[in-house]
Amino acid sequence: MPSPFDGLGLAPERTGKCALLHPISRKPLVNRQTGDAAWIELYSWHSPAAQEHRHQSADRVRRLGRDMTAAESEEDMGAMLARLTVAWDLVTLDGAPLAVDCTYEMARAAYNSLELRWVRAQVIDFLNNEGNFQAPGPTS
Repeated sequence: MPSPFDGLGLAPERTGKCALLHPISRKPLVNRQTGDAAWIELYSWHSPAAQEHRHQSADRVRRLGRDMTAAESEEDMGAMLARLTVAWDLVTLDGAPLAVDCTYEMARAAYNSLELRWVRAQVIDFLNNEGNFQAPGPTS
């Protein structure tokens, strides 16, 4: 039976690629060997991975019997961003290739690093635009 909301929904399982910008110049970070832009591929805030993380966090808070502290909340956001990270192609700020495996642990460490808060901020900005996760189509 078709949903009465057919044609209104978005595809929450789609991914999008966040092109990384240099934190100072705001120009795209580019691999100086290949000329390819640096990027992070992500699931959206509305993906099953995000929903699962939110449920696990809420369950953890219930078990603790208290709200998360500010530090715990900040750490939890880094964990969620790591869960949404599918793949990446990274470079240093001067364009040298950066061979870092895209694992949950590495992503969580990156998003919770004070030195890499600029990456975290760009990823959050990207996630806040649902259009980054949809196939191009008519805009009328």
